Order: sequence, then structure tokens, then C-alpha cells
Amino acid sequence: MLLFTTLLKRLLFNFVMLLACLYLFATTIDIVLNLDVFSTAAKAIEGPDASWSAVTARTAAVMFDYQWPQFFQFYAFLHGLVAVAAVGFTCSQMARSREFVAIVAAGVSLRRMVWPIVWLSLGLSAVQYVNQEAVLPRLSNQLLRKHAQAGQRAIDAFPVPFTVDAHGTLLQAAAYVPQTNTLEQPTFLHRDELGRTVKRVWAQHATWDNAQAGWVLDDGRSVSTQSDEVDAGVRTAIGFEPSSLSPQRLLVRRRGEVAGMMNTGDLLGLLNIATHEETQPIRRAITARFVSPLINLLVLLIAVPFFVDRVPGGMLGRALLCCGIVVPLYMVAAGVQVVPVAGLGAIAGVLVPLVILIPAALWRIGRLRT
Repeated sequence: MLLFTTLLKRLLFNFVMLLACLYLFATTIDIVLNLDVFSTAAKAIEGPDASWSAVTARTAAVMFDYQWPQFFQFYAFLHGLVAVAAVGFTCSQMARSREFVAIVAAGVSLRRMVWPIVWLSLGLSAVQYVNQEAVLPRLSNQLLRKHAQAGQRAIDAFPVPFTVDAHGTLLQAAAYVPQTNTLEQPTFLHRDELGRTVKRVWAQHATWDNAQAGWVLDDGRSVSTQSDEVDAGVRTAIGFEPSSLSPQRLLVRRRGEVAGMMNTGDLLGLLNIATHEETQPIRRAITARFVSPLINLLVLLIAVPFFVDRVPGGMLGRALLCCGIVVPLYMVAAGVQVVPVAGLGAIAGVLVPLVILIPAALWRIGRLRT
């Protein structure tokens, strides 16, 4: 038990240090390359008459506001690879101090060292689950900003072309403003089973109400277009329009990468309003969320025998060999979750890496010299 807790603490410490160093390194490069952009955004916020000290302070605030949400996306993308590096660093430290020799001399199998690594992978996957389901959806507007939009709370406004919701209603708007979750000059076309418009609803503005799952209309009007209705052609006031087209779903239609920042419940809801072509990447994204932890664990198990060995020495060569085999393997497995595999469905394509990695991981652990 002491070996388990000691090794797990070392693995966690090395993981946190490596992740922090990589994030700070990437952030520093990004800030240096885009310092002029951040400075320009700060000057626009402070105004042309602002002092040098005020602009400098605002520039630092703009950089921090832009960079801190990136950490959670950085973790989502790289926690699997950083875990492999943490195992490598931890095992290299133990090999240098001859701890593997002492463990074997005490009659303890080196395979017992695999369990702390398994728990590390499972723990990191649990953190990523919380990150994916609770954190990234809340930060999606900030994460979608470009450098030129630094200092803003969300991305710029964009027009909404005719978009169908779960009830077959078409939505069109002159602009959607993410900062305020507001539609400018929206129009809703209600249709019958044959696709014919039966009612038209429009307004000057519409604001999303998450509690009621719909748009609150400002100066809203509706008119029936059915000739057999008594009130056909008569305009009536309307203050609310229920819709499944939430702001997040409008962003998905606008920019597909926001789907990776939505929680699983929202993605499942998207399946109800998506076209056949749109359902495939959504199904792939949902399946990948449950397959990714297994892929991270299996790749980590494949990497373990490179570092855990009863024979000390040669860790540099083993590390280079691990990088040459495990890192491309991880990247290909992650890529298959995004890119469709010809001849396979969305779910089957995502499961292909498991079919290959499971026997490979079992074979590697079986060859562990202990």
C-alpha cells in the first residue's frame, strides 16, 4: 500500500508540473506573437486619451482574460500525452536512484507499479469528464474568440440563415449577438407536415430565456397565413416563441468546433434537429467522449514497459523509442475519433482504435520484465 500511495503522489506531482510548464510555455509564445493585438485591444477599451500606465494595465488584463480559459481546453487536448510524459519522468527518477532494483530485491513484482498508473489515468479522465460537462460549456463563448476579439466577452455577431428547429419551424435573423444572447430582427416560420408556412412570427429583438427554453420577443407580432383561418392576415401581439434553437446550437451551426465544448446532454438534443449529414459528426463526438478515457489508458499501458524494467539504465534511449511509437499511436487514435473511417458508421469508426489497442496493451504488459 505504501508503494502504491508513494508512486501515485509522484505521478500526480510530475503530471501537474509538466502540464503547468507546457501551458506556460505555450501561453508565453502566444502572448509574444500577439502582443500587438492585445495592446491594440487594450487601447480600444481605454480610449485614445488613456495614459501609458492605464494601457499597460489593461493590456495585462486583456491577456489574462484571453489566456486563462485556454487552460481548460489545453487540459482536454493534452492530458493523455502529459500523463505518458509524467510516467516517463517518474520512472526515470526511480531508475536513476535504483529504486526498481530495491523493489525487485524485496520480492515485489514490478507489475504492481501498473496499478497506480491505471488509477492516475482514471482520475485524470474523471477530471476531464467534469471539465467537458461543466466547465467548457460555460466558457465556450470565450474560447471561440479570435485574438482580434480579445477583451470581448464573446465572439462577434453573425447573421442567422434559415435554420430548422426540432418542431420544423424555420428561424432567420439579421444577426445573432453572442455577448447578449440576442437575435436582431428574427423571423420564425411555422410549417405544416407538407412544409407549407402556416404562421409567421417576427420581432425587432429576441432574447434567449433558458428557463422557458425559448426566445422572449421585443415588439413581437404574428400572423396566420392559412386562408381558411378566421384571423388569417390579422397581426396579433406575441411575447414569446418556444424553440429548440438555443444560442449554443446556433453557434454549432455557425462554427462546428463549438460542439466539442458542449455537454453530452446538449449534443443528444442536437440529434433531434440535425440533418443526416450533421448527425454523423455529432454521434462520433458523443461516442468519442466515452472511448477517449479507454484510449488514454491503453496507450499509457503500452508506454509503461518502456520505463518500468528491472534492469537499470538506458532511459534516454527508451524515452526516445517511446516517443517514436506511443506518441504517433496516440495521435492516430485521437484522429480517428474526429475523421470518419470509410465504410464504417460513426460509432464503429470511433471504436476501431480499441480493437487494435486492447491486444497491444495486454501484450505489452505481459512482456513486462519483472
